[in-house]
Amino acid sequence: METGKLWVICGFTGTGKTTLVKNMIRKIPDPIIYDVNNEYGKPQYYRDALPPINEWLNYVNSNVRKKIVIIDEATIFFNMQNSAKSLTEMLVRKRHTQNTYILNFHFLSSVPNHILAFTNYFVLFKTKERPDLVESKYKNEPMIWQAYNDLNANPDKHAYRFMKRI
Repeated sequence: METGKLWVICGFTGTGKTTLVKNMIRKIPDPIIYDVNNEYGKPQYYRDALPPINEWLNYVNSNVRKKIVIIDEATIFFNMQNSAKSLTEMLVRKRHTQNTYILNFHFLSSVPNHILAFTNYFVLFKTKERPDLVESKYKNEPMIWQAYNDLNANPDKHAYRFMKRI
């Protein structure tokens, strides 16, 4: 897996986001994971307990280099003022830290617009969002808008689209 990249993975519960990420990192030693639901079953931090997100982000920003960093349920943290700032700082610094980040979101509409500017790879699973909400946000992102429409027409609940952005 390339270093210094950002992966955004988006899809509704049960569509296969976590399974995909587990397969992606299967052979990667010691990924750094913030996982509120403990779906990855790996050590998440330098202690046993999951710390507050801002403490974890400070640790990652200060100490983690050349690692895979995964934030599950990223939607929650971009809605928290202090966390959003620290997360954005972390992504701005990704080339310098050579960390690769994987952010999981449940809804397309919850991916912050400014995060798209940093996104190298976008993996879209089915979401349960109204088309008008998605279109209003992604009308200037035709690749994502088309993938959303294709997935809604696909009967396979685990179907996804992989998009290389930059």
